[in-house]
Amino acid sequence: FPEDISLSALLELLLIEHRHKICATLAAKVRFIDFALKLGLEKDPLVRWFFPMLDLQGHEAVLTKVKAIARLPEEVLDFCEEKKFSMRQCAQLTRYPRDLLLRVFSWRDRLSMTASVVEEMLSHLHDHMRGTGQDLSELLDDREVLGLLASSLHPHEKTEQFRALIRERRYPILTDTNRKLQRIRDQLSLPRNATLTWDPTLERREVQLVLKFQESSEWEETLQALKDEKIAQGIHRLLEVL
Repeated sequence: FPEDISLSALLELLLIEHRHKICATLAAKVRFIDFALKLGLEKDPLVRWFFPMLDLQGHEAVLTKVKAIARLPEEVLDFCEEKKFSMRQCAQLTRYPRDLLLRVFSWRDRLSMTASVVEEMLSHLHDHMRGTGQDLSELLDDREVLGLLASSLHPHEKTEQFRALIRERRYPILTDTNRKLQRIRDQLSLPRNATLTWDPTLERREVQLVLKFQESSEWEETLQALKDEKIAQGIHRLLEVL
């Protein structure tokens, strides 16, 4: 190339040459934009010229989001690229403190970290820290958390138990109430073809009883079984707790 070739022209050639890779994910686009900024490309040509080439809206508000996403830890950006996160999903991660992001992503070798699990854990932990004033080490460096992470459970089972633990810490009253409801339900002698459920968020004060039949003769048998006084008392207790 001639010595006086502009930075903009060089970056355009680079984008044309590697367009398939650069435009494959939002995270890859962010890395290209961050690279261009570090080389000294001015904001105006970046937004007006390169953003449309990257299928991004040519607005400064988008550049602000991109800059924030570019400041995410490398392992977080790698995850965004691997899972093909959208602009909204990537921008959501910028809400969280860096130490929280690093801690959650340090569990990838021990837990089954899908995109939904990561978003759920970050949300619960962040809300719990803000609501209680606990710092990250106080929240996560206790025997129960460390013991579960170090256990020999299968990663999927360990992940489910860890998610339940995080939910319990975020919503202790909700968790305790659901446990009470489950204990009451477990004491009921329901027919095998009957399923009793409720809204686990406790937003609706109701219980649902679902009956399944394969033979018409089961109808009368089920009705007789449901007349048990203990079942009526149990449902009454469930509604009282709800």
